[in-house]
Amino acid sequence: MKEYIITLIGTVLICSLATMLAPEDEKGMSGYVKLAASLCILCVAISPLSSFITKIASIGSGTPFFESGEVDKERFKEIYEKNLKDASAVNISETLKAVLCRNFGFETEKIDVYVELCEEGEVYLPESVSIVLWRGEGTLMTDPHKVIDYVGEMLGCRCEIVYG
Repeated sequence: MKEYIITLIGTVLICSLATMLAPEDEKGMSGYVKLAASLCILCVAISPLSSFITKIASIGSGTPFFESGEVDKERFKEIYEKNLKDASAVNISETLKAVLCRNFGFETEKIDVYVELCEEGEVYLPESVSIVLWRGEGTLMTDPHKVIDYVGEMLGCRCEIVYG
């Protein structure tokens, strides 16, 4: 803000000096100098609006809105990878829940499935599966070892069952 005020005052002083030095003749040269000086002062005065308008336009165009104007690509990559990993874990959990309900006869409300992923290269693979079986007719009567073996064979990871 301090630089802006100094620039504005400096521009006004220079333009005033140019206006005073302009010759007063019949062709109206001083009128053109005054016009040019006024336009210079106006441009300096509204210069902060250009950055504001750029920021407002960036909101509408879908580009990120940053105060500093710099984009931290590593931070975006980190956020993207975390969201990708979380979305993948949720998707695998929901699919596995549907498969277990269909193959073992569990009611959807009586089972919760949680999958933890690990990164191997550029791929996320299941590391462990936790299955919560809530008290119910179909959940307590199912052999947990069959479920553990089924999930272990299908996903190739460790599986645990917790009764709730």
